[in-house]
Amino acid sequence: MSYYVYFVNLSSKAHINKVPEYSSAKPADNLPMPEPLTQQLLRLLSDDERAKVERIRSPERREKSLWVRAMVRILLSRHSDITPQQWRFEYGEHGKPRLSDEQFKHSGISFNLSHSGDWLMLTIACMNNLNQLASHDDSQPIMLGADIERLRSRTDIHAILNNYFSELEITQLQQLPESEQRQRFFDLWALKESFIKAEGSGLALSLKSFAFDFRHVAASKAGLQTLDITANESTANENTANESESIHYLPTLDGIGLEFDDAKLGDIKKTNLAKQKWQVQFGYLNQEYRFAITSNIAGKTNWQFSLVDKVQLAQMLGR
Repeated sequence: MSYYVYFVNLSSKAHINKVPEYSSAKPADNLPMPEPLTQQLLRLLSDDERAKVERIRSPERREKSLWVRAMVRILLSRHSDITPQQWRFEYGEHGKPRLSDEQFKHSGISFNLSHSGDWLMLTIACMNNLNQLASHDDSQPIMLGADIERLRSRTDIHAILNNYFSELEITQLQQLPESEQRQRFFDLWALKESFIKAEGSGLALSLKSFAFDFRHVAASKAGLQTLDITANESTANENTANESESIHYLPTLDGIGLEFDDAKLGDIKKTNLAKQKWQVQFGYLNQEYRFAITSNIAGKTNWQFSLVDKVQLAQMLGR
């Protein structure tokens, strides 16, 4: 398996030619997209996606929704011979997107996405042996959930704790200095969102039925590089060794545990969740945004983190 995480800055002025500084700098003001580019992006979408985008009244929200849907398609096509226009998505009972069965068997791709503020996060897991996938009719996408969260200073975190967090999470948060509690709250929120998205039940699964444990965490880092959107995956991999100067690092935390409260899980859920071997990845894009990935991937994972330059993509489409 190969694993990829893409971060896309959706601000209209965003031109990512360097890693965003690990700071709380405010995003640039949004400007409307040129009409020709809007039409090019709309042509990448399915009829139902275009209808959903065009129903959004706010110009700023409509533009971001269009970019999110278009970027997902473009980035998925980096890992398959399926073109951006050809992707077909299905949705679970609680709204989790996945590829159609036919396209999953063709590409071996599982994915999940998250959008917060000016940032889109897309996670992609690709099976390397498609012959093995094609020989198993019962093959399913992996359980994969991603979330990116912006720290918000006005949220009343203590009013939310008792309703959505487990006793373990509340205890560990309250043991921190008051100045660190808000950050832990949003760290936990990103982690919990990533798990319920991986599991697929959404808020039908009680957020108090599982807990993330920070007792054994260790600070680490993950490489982050700026992606050349005009290059395909094989070319990008060949050039990685020559682009070491473009690598930056994200602060991450290793060793976050995940445990379940059997009393708060139904019998079916308890059995299904107990069978999985969950992996957790967590880190900070900057001081304002944190991200989390939860999956049932077996074995070691090596996620490749990339920044995507939205403006470079616009220039490519305009050629």
